[in-house]
Amino acid sequence: MRGVAIGALLFAGCFPALEIQDCYTLGDCPPQRGACRVDPAPVRVAPAVEPAKPAMVWDGARFVVAWSEGLDLKSNSVAPDGSVDRPGDSLVLDTWEGFVDAPQPSLVRMGDRVHAAWQRSGATQVVWGPLGGASTVLVTGTELGGPALAAAGDRLAAAWWDIEGKGGLVVGAQATLELDLAPGLWGVPALIAQGDQTLHMSMATPGDTTNELALWTVTLNLQDPTRAVSPSPRTLETPGNPYRSALAWMGLEPAAAIEDGDDVRLAVGPELSVSAPRNAAGSRAKSPGLAWAADIQALGLAWAEGPDVAQRIRFALLDKAGAPLGETLDVSTEGNALAPQVAWSGSTWGVAWYDWVGPNAGVYFAGVNCQP
Repeated sequence: MRGVAIGALLFAGCFPALEIQDCYTLGDCPPQRGACRVDPAPVRVAPAVEPAKPAMVWDGARFVVAWSEGLDLKSNSVAPDGSVDRPGDSLVLDTWEGFVDAPQPSLVRMGDRVHAAWQRSGATQVVWGPLGGASTVLVTGTELGGPALAAAGDRLAAAWWDIEGKGGLVVGAQATLELDLAPGLWGVPALIAQGDQTLHMSMATPGDTTNELALWTVTLNLQDPTRAVSPSPRTLETPGNPYRSALAWMGLEPAAAIEDGDDVRLAVGPELSVSAPRNAAGSRAKSPGLAWAADIQALGLAWAEGPDVAQRIRFALLDKAGAPLGETLDVSTEGNALAPQVAWSGSTWGVAWYDWVGPNAGVYFAGVNCQP
């Protein structure tokens, strides 16, 4: 044994001490999936007085953003590098008379054009049309909500609701289909077309108690739009008091991002189980935006977080089960940001929001790039 010990000492003395270095020490580790960075940095799409509720879509070359401002509905577009197409000179889509409660437009790309739908005339009309083109009144009623748009092959589809609990669906030039939902209904519907055969609609509304959210889903056979699967709400129970929600379709399953009291939670999967808060403990969060990227099988979730006078926009990349991929990212750090919207270009997440504080009030955009 003594000889073995001496031999081991002699062997060790012949070589310098080995220094074990990993890729983190050397600084050449491959990025982990979900590692995100803000690029391009936030830019002001347009200065605006009392802007509200932007919508956004990728048109194949640019992120197109639309929003309401006073009595005008406006739009502008942003290139992937953050350059704004018409700085300080947004396109006015529509102007209405009288008070209107800041309608949120809906945008969809169909072919080589972007189409929009919005409320008009004090929420008594739902209107649609191509950006920069003539608009058409789809429906006239009382306290109309929504609307949502989808491209079903070469036809546009729109959905909306009214205060009496009636929902409406229209596809192309075909007659409107009425749906019985629930009196006092409110929420923004989400639409997705499965090719040109089937249309799926979802809408989240308050449930029977203060900690419930009812998720309505409707399936429509586009070959015979008068035959729709009857709406059957699924009840989501949350720990807080659910208020706003953002919906996205992951294939044929809806996902819901929920403003629940002071938290933002996610409900995904067949059971729509409600997740733990996405925001930091003790920090108030609101007005989530949600989008699904089918090619990378991931959700992009954004929300406003912080005190009421100094909210920032945060972003999280999630897998289809709602589990986080990487760390939560601060997209904006200044001003008072609200109502983020998310869109996927195929390589970049676009995030748009509005800020209503002081001289920096306006509509903003930033890009988020994540390791796939």
